[in-house]
Amino acid sequence: MKSLGFSVLAAAVSVIASPAASQTGNPSPEARLPVFDALINCRKIGDAAERLACFDKAADQLAAAQTAGDVVVVDRQEIKKAQRSTFGFNVALPQVFKDKGGKAEAKEEKGQKTDEAGDIEAITAVATKVWQGARGEWNFQLEDGAVWRQTDAPDPARSFKNGVTVEIKKGKLGNFFLKANGALMRAKRDS
Repeated sequence: MKSLGFSVLAAAVSVIASPAASQTGNPSPEARLPVFDALINCRKIGDAAERLACFDKAADQLAAAQTAGDVVVVDRQEIKKAQRSTFGFNVALPQVFKDKGGKAEAKEEKGQKTDEAGDIEAITAVATKVWQGARGEWNFQLEDGAVWRQTDAPDPARSFKNGVTVEIKKGKLGNFFLKANGALMRAKRDS
């Protein structure tokens, strides 16, 4: 059981550390790191004592690679946090940061919707600070510190207060739309 958990951990390590896997999301045998291959190859050893010695050696090599910074272990929560922190910016995360959760399907959970590819399509959050800029455009600072600014003409009849729930959706051609209190506006992430 212990070796199974370690194998799963090492699989995650291999995916994160492999340049080829970061492009495709699926590590091929030729794209895996040698330190991971050494671990996988231990499973082929029939003699229990030799297999254990092999796993011990591979574990030491993997730990040394992590200590040296050659291998980074990232769990699913860290992946989701990285995705959310870049939502709204024109940043292409490596494929490994596309949370598939086992299979490709659209998901909705905890204030965000993702498409089949694992890209965030929309988020829902509370704007802890809301203010109007010099031209009357609305600015919304979310709980995570992200600041979204209205980019289309402001409606003078609308007003928003701190604590308003906003939904931000990805549009076509790099546009984003923010909805607050039923009002839909084009928006851009500033920070």
